[in-house]
Parts: sequence; structure tokens; C-alpha cells
Amino acid sequence: MIPMAYPDRDLQVILETPPSLRPFPVVVDADELIREVTYRARRGREPLLFSLGKFGLGRLYASEVVRIEVERNLPVYAGADAALAELVFQRDYLSRIRWIRMPDRAGFGFGYGEEGLAAGMAGILDLHAADAPTAEIALHCAPCFVLSGNSKHLHAAGFGDGRTREALIAAANKAQLEFVAMFGEACAEALAVGVWNLASRGAGYLRRSPLLSMLALFGAFAVLRHPRHRQQLRTVGSSVFEHGCRLFLEALDRHTALMAELTPSLFKADEVSDSVKVARVLSRYPDSLAAESIAARIGSDRASVLGVLHNHPAFQFWPGRGWSLGYHLDPL
Repeated sequence: MIPMAYPDRDLQVILETPPSLRPFPVVVDADELIREVTYRARRGREPLLFSLGKFGLGRLYASEVVRIEVERNLPVYAGADAALAELVFQRDYLSRIRWIRMPDRAGFGFGYGEEGLAAGMAGILDLHAADAPTAEIALHCAPCFVLSGNSKHLHAAGFGDGRTREALIAAANKAQLEFVAMFGEACAEALAVGVWNLASRGAGYLRRSPLLSMLALFGAFAVLRHPRHRQQLRTVGSSVFEHGCRLFLEALDRHTALMAELTPSLFKADEVSDSVKVARVLSRYPDSLAAESIAARIGSDRASVLGVLHNHPAFQFWPGRGWSLGYHLDPL
């Protein structure tokens, strides 16, 4: 078994805390994907999964079994809009979802060192073996969101629940708010630098032009010589600032509280096999990593990591780039 260590605090934070600014893993089941593709085809809007992928807030994962099921059942569900729905799926979703090839656990079982994985999947295999690939991806990406409407099988086995969509929207909103906060800080800093530069240059211009100096001083004196004008400026400035800050903090507190309430909908699981340890790194880091980088992040050696990468079908090697969890398909 590969030992699990955290040489960098960054990875530990990603694994232990609910997602915010970082792209977070979202495991998608066929029913939700079919419903969303049909909705986008009929309404032309940008629903949840599409937006998560487009804006980089979430990393979407699904099994090859899900893709086959979507391609088979989408025309039936979409009805008269079948042709457009198939086009939307090919154009907008194939390249945004990372498709993962999982072993046939019902047919071939589990290998050496996968006893914990077998225990984690026993419930779903007993209920409905066809959902086992989605459950195994969730175990490999945890903590993650499992977006599925399958309450009879996946939810019953502990993979996701009826509030996952609400939790996912809350996580995305919280990430957007935190991005706005970071953007606001950057803008304030840039504005301060700009004002300083402008003031410095203006002082230089004023020194070179006595007429401009006199006009500037006269204008400032005309505005600020009355206490009423000074008070109005202070009131307007403080009111705008306080009102904006209050609204932003209220929204952030609201979504933080909602995330805390919905945290049980974030699927969590222990590290139960070597492939899970490797997958949890790849699901949160860039699209591809070298085996040496993966080994360094989990505190193992390159040979052991390569053995896992070569022996599990979920991992793909891209020449010149490294290893990834799953693969993309090119859109039309």
C-alpha cells in the first residue's frame, strides 16, 4: 500500500475543507445529465453543470457507462427536440466532462489492496451494479459532490442526497462571492496605486504651471470652504462604502451559513486504496501531472505510483504532459 502523507499544506486543505475558490469535483449521473442537456436544448439557457464547467468552478466527472446511457436515452427523453439535444450534448458537454473508464466490479471483483474499496462499494453493488462506476468515481474524488436523482440506489447507498443540487449551487455562489472579494481587493489596490501616480504626476504639472496650481487650489477651496460641503462629501462616501460592504458581507455570511448547513451533502470517504490516493491528487490539481509530482504530493515513491497509474483504467497518460484522471472528448 502507498503511504499517504501531506508534504504541502495546500493539499491537506483541499482534501479537508469544503470547496470555495478551487474548482471542486462534481460526479455526474446519467439522469441529471440527460435532464440538463434537454433543458439547455429547449430553453437555450446555461444551467448548473454547463456553468460550472464554463467558468471553471467545478471539475465534472462521469463514467463511460454514463456517457453510453446518455447517448442511448437522450433522444427518448428529449422527444421532438432529440436532434437538438444530441447536438447540445456533443457540442457543449463532451469536452467539459472528464470521462473515466472504471473496472467492471460486478464481473471481475477487486484486486489486492482494494479491500477498503470493496467495503465502500458493497452497498451499491448489492442494490444496483450498473451504478457502481459512478460510486467508484465518487470514492476516488471525495470529498466531492455526487449529482444524481437516483434516490433508490446511489442515495440509498450513501452517495449524494436530495439536497446535493442545492449544496452545489451554494458552493458555486460562495466561490463567486469570494472571487468578487479578491477582485475588489485587487481593484482597490490598483486604484490606490493609480491615484498615487496621478497625484504624483499632477503635482509635477502643477509645479510647472502656476496657473493650473492657482485654479486647482481655488477649486478645492471653493468646494471645501463650507462645512456643509465637507460633511456632504464625508456622508456620501461613507454611505456608499458602508452600504456596499454591508450587502457583500451579508451575502457572504448567508452563503457561508448555507454551506455549513448543506455540508452533509458533500460526499466524503476515507482513503481506501492506492488508486484513491492518486486520484484525489489528480482530481484537484491541473489536468495532468508527472508521476514524480504525484509521488511527492502523497509521500510515496515513483515506482509505486507508476504501478497504480498503469494498472487502473481510470488514469490516462498524455505524452509530453503526464497523467490525468479521465479524459476529454473533442466537441463537434
